[in-house]
Amino acid sequence: MKISGVVICNVGVVMVVFSDVHAGDRAGGSNPIKGDFLVIAGATLYAVSNVSQEFLVKNADRVQLMSLLGLFGAIIGAIQMYPSNNKAKTLMFLKTYMCNL
Repeated sequence: MKISGVVICNVGVVMVVFSDVHAGDRAGGSNPIKGDFLVIAGATLYAVSNVSQEFLVKNADRVQLMSLLGLFGAIIGAIQMYPSNNKAKTLMFLKTYMCNL
């Protein structure tokens, strides 16, 4: 059953890549292959995150796991938010999160 799921996912990836390659003039982006690669990489990292979380929930303290997940999520979110927003908004985000701990 798992092998059939892997095969179906790989067929989907191949179909997405070939649809962009053969789109020709319909493609709006400047580099559709790069976009496909970024989407596939993002989906792979999301899958790795879900599998590792499932493993850790089975073998570790759930409260500690969720606390650290929220803490590091806030820190990473603030780092990602900093270039697109100003410093004051980022600090306000972190202060709001720290007050809720």
